[in-house]
Amino acid sequence: MRFVLSNRLQNLSLDIIEDITELIYSKDKKAYYRLINLKLEKVRILFRVAYDRHYLSSEQMETLMTDINLCGKMLGGWEKSDERE
Repeated sequence: MRFVLSNRLQNLSLDIIEDITELIYSKDKKAYYRLINLKLEKVRILFRVAYDRHYLSSEQMETLMTDINLCGKMLGGWEKSDERE
């Protein structure tokens, strides 16, 4: 199970990076913001599963959630900035 979770988290992370790259060059940015936000939520859920299975310490989980929430806030800021333009 640990390998499956780590593999899925790695794939989702790479997918998010690819989606951000596509977002930069896309005309339909709203769809990409939604897609990236959905994938961030999946990452949050998978880390909760890893934490519940005791693969992560509470300190690691706190750091991860802080960083993921920061990514979400940055994404929201980019979206608002694009809406103004």
